[in-house]
Amino acid sequence: MTGKKIFQAVIVLMLLLGTPVAAFADGLPVGVTTTVTCDKVDFDIDLPDGFGPYTIRLEFGDTEDFEAIEQPAGLLKVPHFYPSAGEYAWTLIVAGSGNVLGKAEGTVTIDGLTVTLGSTPSPPLLTIDGGEASIEFEATVVGGEEPYFYTWDLDEDGLPDAGLSGEKSPYTYTAGGNYEAAVSVTDSGTCGFSSTATLTVVVVDPESDPQDACHPTAQKIAEAVSVIFFDARAEQTYTCEDIFNIFEGSLTGNHTGFGRLWHAYQLTQTIPDLTWEEIRDWGLGDSSWGALTQLNRFADTLDEYGIRELFDLVVNGDNTVGEIRTAARAAVRYEADFEDALLRISEGANPGELGQFYKLAAEMGVEPAMLDQYLGDGSSLSELRHAAKMSERTETDWTEIIDAKSSGHSWGEIGHADKLAGDGISAADILAIGVQEFRADQRELDRTQRDDERAQREAERNDRTAERYAEQYGISAGEVLAILNGEDCDGSWGCTRKKLRGEYQSQASSDRDMRTAEQIASKYDGISADMVMTEFKKLGQDWNRVRAYYRNLNKNVPKNNKNK
Repeated sequence: MTGKKIFQAVIVLMLLLGTPVAAFADGLPVGVTTTVTCDKVDFDIDLPDGFGPYTIRLEFGDTEDFEAIEQPAGLLKVPHFYPSAGEYAWTLIVAGSGNVLGKAEGTVTIDGLTVTLGSTPSPPLLTIDGGEASIEFEATVVGGEEPYFYTWDLDEDGLPDAGLSGEKSPYTYTAGGNYEAAVSVTDSGTCGFSSTATLTVVVVDPESDPQDACHPTAQKIAEAVSVIFFDARAEQTYTCEDIFNIFEGSLTGNHTGFGRLWHAYQLTQTIPDLTWEEIRDWGLGDSSWGALTQLNRFADTLDEYGIRELFDLVVNGDNTVGEIRTAARAAVRYEADFEDALLRISEGANPGELGQFYKLAAEMGVEPAMLDQYLGDGSSLSELRHAAKMSERTETDWTEIIDAKSSGHSWGEIGHADKLAGDGISAADILAIGVQEFRADQRELDRTQRDDERAQREAERNDRTAERYAEQYGISAGEVLAILNGEDCDGSWGCTRKKLRGEYQSQASSDRDMRTAEQIASKYDGISADMVMTEFKKLGQDWNRVRAYYRNLNKNVPKNNKNK
C-alpha cells in the first residue's frame, strides 16, 4: 500500500487573497500555511523536531512540483507563481528514512481573468477573393476587474497591432498562409492580472498557389490528419487533394461528407488507440459513431480489455457491439469475467439470462463454474435461485437443498424436512426416510411417549393411594398394591377397597380400639388396657361412655387413695 493511501487528510481551506490558511498533515504533526498574493503563493511548511532529516515533495496542482532531500526540521518556505487564474489542488508528502510520515492536501485559488478567442466566420478558414479575406475576432473575458485592456497581434509579427484595442477586432488578410492570431487582456486590479488566447487562421490564396485552390475544409482535414500521423494515430500523411478525392467517392464509390471525415478526426482525440483510418472506415460502414464511443466507454471500465481489443472483436466478426455491451455490463455490475460472459453469449445466452446468471452467482458468493455444474446436471436458474433463498431462510447449505431437489424431492418436502430436522437427525436423513413416513414414525413415538407418561402418572397416583390405605388399614403400601394388581382386582381401586374392608377392617378396628384403651389406661393409676377393653365391651363398645365411666370412677376415689 502506498503512502498516499496510508495517510488521508481531509482539510477544508477557506482561501482569501493574501490571507494565510493553515493545514495539518495526517500522521506527522506538520503545519502548512499558504499565503496568496496575486499569482504568487507562499507555502510555509513547519517541520517538527525529532523526525528529520526529511524528504519533501510539494505538488502545486499545475503540473509543477518542488522536491527537497535531507531537509532539516524547522520552517521551510516555498514560493510558487501560478500560470493563470483558477483553483489548484496542492499535495504535500513528507517522508523520512524511506517511509512516508505524513501527508497534507489543500486548495489555493488564484483570482484573475481568463480569455477565449472566437471568430466570424468560425472556424477561421478564409479564401482570398479580390486580394482580400476579411474576418472579425472577438475576445470573451471572465473574471478580473473591469475595465479591461486589450492588445491584439493578428498578423503574427510579434508586435501589437495599432488601432486595435477593443473586445472585437476586424481584420483583413491579403496573403495566403496560416496565421496565429492572439489577444492579451489585462484587468484594472491591483495585481494587474492578464491572460492570452490564440486562434489559428487558415487563409487560402487560389491564385498564388495551385495547391491552395483545393477546398479549404479538405485542406483543414488534411492538415489535421497529417499532424496526428506523427503520433501514430494516422497511417499516412494526406494532401488536400487526397481528402477531396475521398470526399468525391474514391474511397467507397459514394460521396463522403467532410463532416464525417472531420468527426473521425475529432474522435481520434478521445480514442487515441485507434487510427483515423480505422475510425473513418467504422463510420463509413454499418456501425454508428455512437457504437464506437460505447466501445470506448466499455474499455474504460474493463481491466484487461482496451478499445483496440474490443474494436478488433467487432471488425473481425467475433462479436457484435451489442454482445460486447451485454458482456461489459455483466462484468461491471456483477464483477463477472468479461471473456466468460462473451463465451456464454456466443453459446446462445440472451442478455436477460446472462444478467440473472451472474447476479445469482454474486448473491450466492460462488464462482459461475459451480453454477454451471448444477445447470449441466439439469437444474434451472430458477431452481438454483430458490435453493439460495431457502438456504438463507433455513440456514442450510444451498448445495444440500439443490441436491435434494435434483433427487426428485419437491420444495414442500424439502421445507418440511428442514422444519422436522433436529435432535440428531438432519433434513437429508428425513428425506431419505420419507417425510410422510418420518411423520408417521414421529406420531407413533409421540403416542408411545404420551402413554408412558400417562402410565407413570397413574403409577404415582396408585402409590399415593396405596400409602393412604396402608395407613388406614395398618398394612404396608406394597400389600395394598399387591391386592390392586392381583387377578381378582386387576387395577380396580373399588375392588381393592372392598377387599381391604373385608379382610383388614376388623383387625384395623381392633388395633385402633386397643390403642384407645391404652391411651385411657395411661391416665389412671391401677388401670390396665385389658381392664379398659372389658369395660368397652360392657358399655356397648362406646368409647365416649368408657371415658365418662373412668372420669366418674376417678372422682369417687378418696384423695388419700389417689396418692397411694
